[in-house]
Amino acid sequence: MRYFTHKISTIFLLLSLPSVYCLSQTTLRGEIRDNKGVPVSDITVVVSSRADSLHTIAYTFSNEKGYYSLSFNTSESEVRISAYGFNIRKVKRIVANRSATVNFSVTPEVINLHEVTVKAGKLWQIGDTLNYSVGAFLGKNDISIGDVIKKMPGLSVTSSGEVFYQGKPISHFYIDGLDVLQGRYGIATKNLTPKVVSVVQVLENHQPIKALKKINIPEQAAINLKLKDSAKGVFNIEAMLGGGADGHLLWRNELVGTYFTKKKQYFATYKNANDGTDIGSELQSYNGDEQARAGQYTAVKRPSPPSIDKSQYYFNHSNAASFNTVWKSTGGNKVNVGLVYFNDHESRNSLAETTYIIPSGSNTVISEALHDGSNTDRVEGNFSYEINREKLFFKENISLKSSWYRDKGLVDTGRSIDQTLVMNNFRFYDGMHWIVKKNDYQGVDISSKLTYEEKPQTLSVYPCLYNTLFGSDDHSYEGIHQKVTSRTFAMDNSASLLTALSRGNLRLSPRAILNVAYDGLNSRLAPLPASNGDVDNKLRNDTHLYYLKSGLSADISYEWPGVQINCFVPCTFNINGLKQKVQSLSSTRCDFNMEFYSNISWSICNNLSAVWHYSITRNYPGIETLYGGYIMSNYRCLSAYTADLYRGKWQFADMQCQYKNSLNMLFSSFTVSYSRSDPKVLYGENLTGIFSNITTKETDRYSENYSAKAYISKGFCWKGLTFSFTGTWNKSHSLILRQDEVVKFLSENYSVEGNTKIDLFKFFTLNYNGAWYLGRGKQENGEEFPTMRTFTNNVSVSLQLPFGLYWDASLNNYYNNQALGNKSFTLSGTSLSLDTKAVRYSLSCQNIFNVKNYTYSYIGDMTRFYSQYHIRPRAVMFTARFKLK
Repeated sequence: MRYFTHKISTIFLLLSLPSVYCLSQTTLRGEIRDNKGVPVSDITVVVSSRADSLHTIAYTFSNEKGYYSLSFNTSESEVRISAYGFNIRKVKRIVANRSATVNFSVTPEVINLHEVTVKAGKLWQIGDTLNYSVGAFLGKNDISIGDVIKKMPGLSVTSSGEVFYQGKPISHFYIDGLDVLQGRYGIATKNLTPKVVSVVQVLENHQPIKALKKINIPEQAAINLKLKDSAKGVFNIEAMLGGGADGHLLWRNELVGTYFTKKKQYFATYKNANDGTDIGSELQSYNGDEQARAGQYTAVKRPSPPSIDKSQYYFNHSNAASFNTVWKSTGGNKVNVGLVYFNDHESRNSLAETTYIIPSGSNTVISEALHDGSNTDRVEGNFSYEINREKLFFKENISLKSSWYRDKGLVDTGRSIDQTLVMNNFRFYDGMHWIVKKNDYQGVDISSKLTYEEKPQTLSVYPCLYNTLFGSDDHSYEGIHQKVTSRTFAMDNSASLLTALSRGNLRLSPRAILNVAYDGLNSRLAPLPASNGDVDNKLRNDTHLYYLKSGLSADISYEWPGVQINCFVPCTFNINGLKQKVQSLSSTRCDFNMEFYSNISWSICNNLSAVWHYSITRNYPGIETLYGGYIMSNYRCLSAYTADLYRGKWQFADMQCQYKNSLNMLFSSFTVSYSRSDPKVLYGENLTGIFSNITTKETDRYSENYSAKAYISKGFCWKGLTFSFTGTWNKSHSLILRQDEVVKFLSENYSVEGNTKIDLFKFFTLNYNGAWYLGRGKQENGEEFPTMRTFTNNVSVSLQLPFGLYWDASLNNYYNNQALGNKSFTLSGTSLSLDTKAVRYSLSCQNIFNVKNYTYSYIGDMTRFYSQYHIRPRAVMFTARFKLK
């Protein structure tokens, strides 16, 4: 009976929710007893607007002891609080908007129920949580939960599985409240069957650390997948087998195993493919703490892939495996373990033409036939331990990453040039975060991040194109060999008092900062076969860069109903030390820096909010622009720099407005931004024929960028119609150094992208995606580049036939007005599927017209690029997807 009354109360509550806004500030708590003084459980307690009782601000239920507690934020001076339940008379009160104890005495009431039918909605909101019913958006052809999420208004999913909410990337991805994938959530969006998910929840302003919930309210949202009861506590294993041909044998196979309970979860996958399916993209981590730091200094000149669907041009032979698990103890502590392996062999072929605009008015044109084959092996592992309580947070996160990369390329510029790159990478990361609290706002926050990375790399080029570098005009060497080893060590530390000073709504939190870093670079450029004697110093590097940043930061926050202001003012002492041992150069720079970061959040009303950001920061050059000996960046470019430990400045400002009406499934946002860079030193190219050298030059000029973006997404109950629209505008004034001359390049571009889906009939679904782009560019007081226009149209239809059959077809058209020859390019595909209770069979044909090449062009900063890229031929594939357990 208790369960039944709880359900009835929840249904009536959901039907009364037009919109909700909840932030933890005011707390009401108390006890609910009957007229005999006995505690009453499962009583619904609702806080609503005094002016509009239908506007629910927050709600909760009383526990078995009759106790309740709920927190909320509203600008109203008084609120309405109500208590009611099944066969319980409703009690209402008006109370002041401040934390207090409010007790209730309730009396029984007899209710005569009439027969009703309740139909679940597509989308509803409770507090800061948006709930999307998976069943309301699920289609017959949806294989993974990502296929369903991308149809939900306000949400979008990229081809790699990354999720965006109102145009912003999410911060966390949970499955039944547990983060089993630790940032690699593309594994879930691309592999988890939607049949096991009941609700997709968007947790707005999600703060994963309980100890910071009243102190720091993030702007980003998180996703939580609520599983069906039938999916919990059972092993689920699904597989797919596929084979086909495109003139060669093709295959695609998958095996996915999952197990979910409240206290432990397992997610394992294995895939292999050679049909153009990108099975490695889902393994990408969206955890920003573990960024690569060691640079790549030399590379094979490879074909640049076009901006069409990767499956159309990706010639691959790939294997991918992942294993992720999380255990949650009785006390709530969590342990995560993750393992990833990826192997990929890719081949590329293209004809390319690059035009460099020279300030004098002449152009340098480089034509190349490019052929490339690369092989990648990558292994990653991570371990984390977390304690997450109201007054104690501790997390230790350790990760190891290793990769082995081989790339062999052939370039034809009128002469044949062989390139071979061998590059390995090892990275270790250890992050610790510890918070201890005395009360809601007082405590200590300590964090430390340590990274070590090493990346040896060698590039061999045949024949040798730089004989004069080795002091010989007469002797011709067979080849040239570039060896580089880069390594880096970095430690970022901070310690802060959560609140050292509090006056009303104003809080001050001091923070101590100590960051140290070391970058090392060793390189040697030599002829092949090796010549006698030592290599000239101008062809070697033994460079070391040391960095120290220490100081204090004042973290200031001010809260007012509906408004939150945060300012961060770090005052630091910076030391940069550079040693070029080969060039016998040593340089040190010391600076006192004051930087500024701020953001203002304003909840204008329940559905409308605005955020402002402004920051001004200082930056210094990295070791990648401070070495003095030549490094062969690629077969036709030599790089060396004049060491200058300059101090640059970066400014950024933006304003974002967001509107949301969950009842009408309407989401929109508008963003404008401005940035300015004062680089002090510019890096550019001096071109001689097809060869180029990197040069540097000091400047007192600056670059600017302006942008605006509008976004709207709307869902309808009629015909399952959903659409989204994104429009952007960008204008930039950038500084370019070419042929030792500084040129200001002015560019402006516009883009529009739209998506729509509609179920015209129960058996017929139409999807459309379109994108339009216009770009202009010119030199200041100089040449104006041709206007570029591109237009992309992607149409797909799905038709449900009798006997469990489904027919799908797609047509993709690409237009580029700067392409040579045929400016319009069309690809098409079709498939026929049979869905039985046990197996889903599918027969597909891609690139029906057997188009061989895709021709495209684009314009960059004083550079025009044209390519004719070889794409995958017509292919036929047969697949069978089934459940093993």
